[in-house]
Amino acid sequence: MPLHDSVSDTARTYEPDRYLSALYAPEPARARLIALAGFQAEITRIPLTVREPLLVDIRLQWWRDALDAVRAGATTGHPVADALAKPVQSGVLPQGLLIGMIDAVGDQPSLSTWPDPQELRAHCAKLHGAAFALAARALGATHTGGLEAAVRPAGLAYGFARLLAQPNLVVASQRDAVAVRCLAAYTEAVAAVMRLDSALLPGFLPLAVVPAYMTVTPGKDVSALTRWWRLWRAQISGRLG
Repeated sequence: MPLHDSVSDTARTYEPDRYLSALYAPEPARARLIALAGFQAEITRIPLTVREPLLVDIRLQWWRDALDAVRAGATTGHPVADALAKPVQSGVLPQGLLIGMIDAVGDQPSLSTWPDPQELRAHCAKLHGAAFALAARALGATHTGGLEAAVRPAGLAYGFARLLAQPNLVVASQRDAVAVRCLAAYTEAVAAVMRLDSALLPGFLPLAVVPAYMTVTPGKDVSALTRWWRLWRAQISGRLG
């Protein structure tokens, strides 16, 4: 079943790394990956577009309820939620990991407390680590020690890099420390992914953009050309680093 155009549009606009990476995957995994990117885009945008904490909680709860509904076979009317229905019902995309991503958005520490190291690691693991785990599942992976060894550092590296690229999210006095952790996690993740089945590479391609996030001026996005080039080069060469 083809994706609703708005699912692709949401993924392309707000999660371009994951959207472009998905295009290198065969169907039906490609549709699953785009739906996942759309889902991540939808939930992570909520705190950015809604200022009232209670309203944030209400909208995040809507997504928890929507996942329950699609798992039970209902239609929500929301294109992204409905695009997740079949993979959630089949167990290809475990609902628990998706709920964990929602919880990570809801539990994100306030900007004034960033970045407590343990909170930072936990947040990146629950949000970005889960996204990599789900992407691998969408491509047919099973939960193994080798996959976990790749997912954990991948989530940390990509999460740290995305935070570093945002203005005022990591306090200046700790940026260097976070950058060191990011580079260490990136190096570990690249080595672990290279030990996995090459068919899983599209699920981990967003890691190829990590060096660009680390060097971009905070508040400035990675250019479309740089993003496209890094992802294309990684896919063609089979190497993320």
